[in-house]
Amino acid sequence: MYVISLCASQVGKSAVITLVFPFSARSTSMGEIGVALPDNQAAAFYNPAIIAIPNKAWNRGSIGTFYETLLPEFNIRDLYHTTLSVAYQPDNEFFGGFSFFFNHISMGENQVVDAFGRTGETKKSYENVYALTYGFHFRESGLVHSNFGISTKYIFSAFAPQLDGGQSAGHAFAIDFGYIYNFENGLKLGYSSLNMGSNIFYADRSNPEPLPFTMNLAVAFDKQIFFDSILNISLATELRVNREFVYSDSNGNPDPFYKAIFTDVKEDSFKKDINECELHWGIELGFMNTGYFRFGLLLDYTGVRYESNYGFGVNILNHFNLDFGRIRSPEGFMKGAFGNKYGSSGVRDRQTRISFTYISAIRPWNDDDLTWWRSKR
Repeated sequence: MYVISLCASQVGKSAVITLVFPFSARSTSMGEIGVALPDNQAAAFYNPAIIAIPNKAWNRGSIGTFYETLLPEFNIRDLYHTTLSVAYQPDNEFFGGFSFFFNHISMGENQVVDAFGRTGETKKSYENVYALTYGFHFRESGLVHSNFGISTKYIFSAFAPQLDGGQSAGHAFAIDFGYIYNFENGLKLGYSSLNMGSNIFYADRSNPEPLPFTMNLAVAFDKQIFFDSILNISLATELRVNREFVYSDSNGNPDPFYKAIFTDVKEDSFKKDINECELHWGIELGFMNTGYFRFGLLLDYTGVRYESNYGFGVNILNHFNLDFGRIRSPEGFMKGAFGNKYGSSGVRDRQTRISFTYISAIRPWNDDDLTWWRSKR
């Protein structure tokens, strides 16, 4: 079952794996960061508050696409992850910003077999997440450095085929909330609570499964350095910590997310609580507003994910962004580091991401677009 293999690559105690599968080749090649560092394509996924920060890329709208191979060692074409995202900020900054994304994972074809050996029809398993985001601020009230955001999500999960030829599909709704504080020196502090929603069920209403309620905290630094009217470089980096809070009792009944914050932590020892935190770090170096080189690390003790990530990006004419990223995590990678005995499972090694973003989509072109590499303070 390819679904089982896919889920094993990102272990959790919850349902709807698509809710925790990030997109954008830029952010993923930096170790899946983006809670405090703005990303032109996936900002709303990590932290809806980032949509409130003025961004020339979103002025008059931008549209982005993303594609990622999954579990390349199996060489199965219908195991993939793809996304469509849109962001828009009007000319008047008072209104904040708006965003929409569609996140889709294809989990391949699956067939059910019951205890008597009977088989059903082969069905494709997949999940879709649709999200609408509004980023807002209160700068007119004196909160000049604070930004807020909220997202609403609709989740559709066609996971398990049935003997009668049907397909068990789960439906759910969730809300995200985010906050980011921008310091004047390029430092940023971000927080987000993701996937706050009801439980999801498939064939059996008496067997609900929780959504992956996740809390993120991150610190980032983003600065562009100008040497003269032409030569310029940029530096961006982020350190992110996140943890999933999910708890079900002995009968399999999950606690609501606001209760799981306490029951999940209470159930585990302090060491296990620390081990369930994921650590992400990434860095980007940019040259002449054109070329960008990236590297990142992802450490996930519970999910057995010890990964290095690398990638690059190209910006052309201030309108076109093309980004590439890849995971390097062979079996046994980072064995012995941070107290782990076996290192990476290797199931995501060589996983490749590519994304394209058309920024400022309906903004009229100007002379600056033809000299995009120059320093513009």
